[in-house]
Amino acid sequence: MSEQFSKLPPLPPSPLYTPETTPKLTTKIINKSRPDYNHQTWPSPIPKLLVKRIYYCINITVPKRITHQQALEILAKQFNCSVEEFLKKGKKEVYGRWFTINSPYGVYVQDPFNSGYKSRL
Repeated sequence: MSEQFSKLPPLPPSPLYTPETTPKLTTKIINKSRPDYNHQTWPSPIPKLLVKRIYYCINITVPKRITHQQALEILAKQFNCSVEEFLKKGKKEVYGRWFTINSPYGVYVQDPFNSGYKSRL
């Protein structure tokens, strides 16, 4: 069987491919503005979960599927700042707006995702 294929003549040159008609390939780097999913303070699931937890406090309708960028925009709008400025804010400052506990021993900010953790301001 391999003898049959070795006796075949070579293929003729393709009429579609000629060096003159083939465009030169150029590499082009495209910078897409992509949200920062691995941010040190606000990684991807945290803003989405926070918005879903506080949507009743801020009187907005949250769709079933919300993207990371949409969640950051909603939270930044609540603080009257841009998304870049919001990313610089700490978790205590943001959580303190909705999850503050006043006790006789001081004011505490409760982490909404870990109910056993309380941080004193």
